[in-house]
Amino acid sequence: MLFGILILQTCLFAVKADVILTPWPALAAVGESFTWTCTYTGSETVSGFSWFLNGNTLALIISPACTPFRDPPNSSLCEYDCLSTNQATFTVKQISNMNNGNSWQCAVAAQEYLYSNYVTVTVQGNSLSFL
Repeated sequence: MLFGILILQTCLFAVKADVILTPWPALAAVGESFTWTCTYTGSETVSGFSWFLNGNTLALIISPACTPFRDPPNSSLCEYDCLSTNQATFTVKQISNMNNGNSWQCAVAAQEYLYSNYVTVTVQGNSLSFL
């Protein structure tokens, strides 16, 4: 007589959290504002958002109070907002041709520090010039 043995296997799956920077592709128009959105897909509590321009830290925002850490970004050039505990925006108030090719990234401080994808801006249109 054969006896079957049932072996139960328990698998633990780690849920991977991502940080996503949108829009992608990033198409901006000269003279217009442009807003980035940084989204964290995990369930851990977010303690802050960081914004990077060409590899340099541009702003550190403490969450959930949505206040800047140290020096706030220049409010005449840009602004930020925390849409939820897992999502924040950063707006450049007026895009120029000088922004073409800039590389942007955001990061989230949660259980660990997680970085988004890099997104490069393509600026369309010409700057205004006066004779």
